[in-house]
Amino acid sequence: MGLIIRPPQVDLGGGVNVGIDKGRFLATENQNTFVIQNTISTNDLLMIHVNNLYLEKDINYSISEDSISGTTTITLPNLKLNDAISWILIKVGDTPIKPEVKQAICGTFKY
Repeated sequence: MGLIIRPPQVDLGGGVNVGIDKGRFLATENQNTFVIQNTISTNDLLMIHVNNLYLEKDINYSISEDSISGTTTITLPNLKLNDAISWILIKVGDTPIKPEVKQAICGTFKY
């Protein structure tokens, strides 16, 4: 499927834990889904890039979760062979990320 890196959770003090999962892979012809081995809460930040272009949730992709397996399926428009897909999931627990912080972060994570 691709490279998945799971650094340990980091305690930022004040009871805030941040976990970061990320991965990347090359798409197959007409591929339009992939699975992240994690669930996504409304407080988490998921960033998806196709060929280094940031995708916006509910405009460029959608998510569906399987609470039994603890996975999330990402659905995109059909991809071309060898399109480069990268994703980063920042899990922040019960502390929501402010919209202006999300906006500032979205273009800063690169592989």
